Amino acid sequence: MTKKIFGYALAVMIGLGTGAALSNNVSAKTPGSLTTISSSTDAAYRDGLFLGQRDAEQGRLRHVSTGRWSTDDQRAKFTIGYELGYTSSAR
Repeated sequence: MTKKIFGYALAVMIGLGTGAALSNNVSAKTPGSLTTISSSTDAAYRDGLFLGQRDAEQGRLRHVSTGRWSTDDQRAKFTIGYELGYTSSAR
């Protein structure tokens, strides 16, 4: 009887943990969560903003190079910063 209760409790805990992990992972990639970026403190966003402005000012074609960032969240923030910097500085 004790083994059954332990098995059920373990299954519930694994299910809740998996659900929480998936929920957190999905919300980190959704565009709505990117509106909470603190542009003054997020390195990926600031880097994208700087490189986008520089490319636009030097007349280069748009080229978003996200390879230097290791997570999808950082790449998304870099892309948003780059696009904003490029479009705001385009001649």
